[in-house]
Amino acid sequence: MNPNQHPASHWISTKIQESAWDEIWMRPVHILAEEQVSLAHEEFEMIINDLLKMPKSTPILAEGIALIPELVAKLLLDKKRAIWLVPSKDFQIKHYSMRTWINDILRDCLDPAKAFKNWMAKDHMYAETVVEQADRNNLMVIKVDDEQSIEENTKNIAEHFGLS
Repeated sequence: MNPNQHPASHWISTKIQESAWDEIWMRPVHILAEEQVSLAHEEFEMIINDLLKMPKSTPILAEGIALIPELVAKLLLDKKRAIWLVPSKDFQIKHYSMRTWINDILRDCLDPAKAFKNWMAKDHMYAETVVEQADRNNLMVIKVDDEQSIEENTKNIAEHFGLS
């Protein structure tokens, strides 16, 4: 379902598409985080529809912010078929700060520093929601930070999926 064709059922997507960056990032962080969860619900249906069109005979690796545990858990036959990689707050800020496209968004804001701070706070609140949902559903979460190497995370993921 295309949000542009069905704006009533995708009100968050529509709102974001029609908003200036300041209208998005200068609002209270808790509202931003709540809307991120609502957006995940909107996008989830579209993602699942796309996944169902894929061949059943091959494994699928799906990733994205909309694949939240409370929605994925309802579809899992085996909890070992899903894992969430969730960045620590410091890791998120450090690595987002390095992304050049961030400046393309922030330069349109009246207060780029506050917009970035709100954005990162929203992402952190959303990450906490993902961890809480995963815990409630007995699903695996790996915290991504600078304490574990990519190799260690890869090993843990492979073990979880029975690939090692």
